[in-house]
Amino acid sequence: MTPDVEKLRRFALTVALTLFAYMVAGVTPAPDARFSVLGMSFQFRRPDLLPVGLAVAVLYGLARYHYYAIMLASSPYRTRRDELDRLIAVHEDVGPFPPGKEIPMYFGATTFEVPFYGNDSEKMKQWAAQVQKVFPKFGRRRVQTEIISHAIIENDGEEHLSYSARIVIPIRCRLAAFFEDADYTIPVWANAIVLALYAWRLITRT
Repeated sequence: MTPDVEKLRRFALTVALTLFAYMVAGVTPAPDARFSVLGMSFQFRRPDLLPVGLAVAVLYGLARYHYYAIMLASSPYRTRRDELDRLIAVHEDVGPFPPGKEIPMYFGATTFEVPFYGNDSEKMKQWAAQVQKVFPKFGRRRVQTEIISHAIIENDGEEHLSYSARIVIPIRCRLAAFFEDADYTIPVWANAIVLALYAWRLITRT
């Protein structure tokens, strides 16, 4: 059973903030310190091991969130990456880039085309709408899509319409995607920073 990603996020951030506050505030429980949980009283026998336990919890939270929320789940970055990989970047001075060239996520070309023509305009609209959906709207700018029709004449002389799509992703929307990705992955990089600070504190104290 896959854990709730939001609960994993809360746990990882909670233990990271607790360890960070512990280090910044310089809290040191007294040997006879006591605390109560559900009406039961407990006493710290080894208060020096409290930060070690918090550090283990931070590492545990980091590992679980990375595995379930990033490796197994469809993160916002992975969803956008999959959509961009299906497009062809268009540079006005050189034209479309060849298929297979990876498109940068947060910078680069802003105009894209689908790599093929289709006979179903509704499917093409759904594809363009999916790209529009995965990039956030920011500063009154959002992904713009345009369905383009092409008249194609068959060998027998009959004419039919084929469709493609042109998609414009403003740079500000791609930058907004960067902050969205940073927020989604904060339980990983924030916990890693807290662990690094804790390790540095241990090293400098020895």
